[in-house]
Amino acid sequence: MAVARRLLELIWHILTRLQPYGHFNHERIACKYPTWAWQTDEAARAGLTRQQFARYYLMRLSIGHDLTRIKTLLV
Repeated sequence: MAVARRLLELIWHILTRLQPYGHFNHERIACKYPTWAWQTDEAARAGLTRQQFARYYLMRLSIGHDLTRIKTLLV
């Protein structure tokens, strides 16, 4: 129960302050989007290529502007 309360508080602070979580890493988040793009079909990506899909969502989060390459963990 305490873990759920802490998570709820964390989400509350992020949403009310309109700021990203302070302990995230741009590279770690950036590697999630290509993985997500590979798991979705073209209709879910709204016609975007996998690279466009990843870049679009990184731009929406305002992160990854300085990234030139994204390491993916695709197997």
